[in-house]
Amino acid sequence: MTYDIFISYASEDRETVAEPLANALIQQGLTVWYDKLALTMGDSLRQAIDEGLSKSKYGVVILSPNFFEKDWPQKELNALVAREEKGVKVILPVWHNVTHKDVAKFSPILADRWAVSTSEGLEKIVHQIKRAIKLDEQKKDPLIMIGTINLLTHELTIDGKILSRDVYAYIKDGRTYIPVKYLALVLGVNEHNILWDEENQTMTLIKGNRVVNIKVGEKIIFINGHPVTMDIEPLNIDGQIMMSASYLSQALGGNVIFDNSTFTIVFTSYRQ
Repeated sequence: MTYDIFISYASEDRETVAEPLANALIQQGLTVWYDKLALTMGDSLRQAIDEGLSKSKYGVVILSPNFFEKDWPQKELNALVAREEKGVKVILPVWHNVTHKDVAKFSPILADRWAVSTSEGLEKIVHQIKRAIKLDEQKKDPLIMIGTINLLTHELTIDGKILSRDVYAYIKDGRTYIPVKYLALVLGVNEHNILWDEENQTMTLIKGNRVVNIKVGEKIIFINGHPVTMDIEPLNIDGQIMMSASYLSQALGGNVIFDNSTFTIVFTSYRQ
């Protein structure tokens, strides 16, 4: 799973700032890595935090006198700074009971950053975080989308947003079949452009100038009327039309790779 926000803070600021902020961001539809919500009994704290840092697009850092005195939050901050060295904005600073002079003494670089203060209220902090993310995302390439299907959690995400937790694979003869509906969505096909003909057992997918036709039980897929031979055939499993991710990805102009460590299929494609 990927997250929009990782919240870095000193434990003394948990109840007054971190936890109310985490809950407010979640209520606004953002996915948040917050240790109290992410950790369960027996989890490795270090491993969980490393995973949260690596899988979060932005880090909200609550800078406070308590933060400046603690080693662990500063290590989290260092990890976020390292990611920014690649030329992307990651750190979103929140000031709590500190002044510009305090922050400058701790880190001149952070003091030069636009920040929001807890003195402005929780609602203002949430608004400014959402605004910063929105403006930053608009600067990025709007044409490329990244989608994932996790075979263990059954989650489908597009650009980090979970769209479904009900994607189940089917294994036959060592091959992995995924419902065509979800493959089409993760490759950028609008839901209303996924058309099913029950009588003929055919599915039509429309994305931009591509029209892809699939027929259950046939090892041929048509792309704008041109036949492409496959080594497997689409299946109808309990009303779900299923096929290999690789063939449909190619037909819709996308790319697909499989992450063996997390059992995640990662798709990249152009938006419609």
